[in-house]
Amino acid sequence: MSRRRRGSGAHRVAEPDVPPQRRDDDAPPPRRGEESYADLARALAERVRACPDVADLAAGPFGTIATYLPGGKVSGVAVRPGEVEIAIVARYGRPLPRIAEEVRDAVAPLIGDRRVHIVVEDVTVAASAAPA
Repeated sequence: MSRRRRGSGAHRVAEPDVPPQRRDDDAPPPRRGEESYADLARALAERVRACPDVADLAAGPFGTIATYLPGGKVSGVAVRPGEVEIAIVARYGRPLPRIAEEVRDAVAPLIGDRRVHIVVEDVTVAASAAPA
């Protein structure tokens, strides 16, 4: 903030150094030696898409399951300090709890001590399995 006095030039009034307040939903930066959230989200998305019974990732209701990055986002994977949330579109045919367990097993080596929440957003019939 600055004040101007007439005739004597501009004078700067010092404001106290107050650190910016963090919102509760702001994720702290990754710990030293840990991958960035962007790299982790991309790696998780790749692992999930490689699961045979996962047709794709889903963004969840209102697009809330995503990791936001500078200039973009990874939809379907939300990396947070203590948890990871993954939303999928499953292929029809196998029990959904088993598909979710396979996804959980596929991402386990990457997530460390974070909890994993799997959301089955939708189920789709593969083109080869669709009735003619």
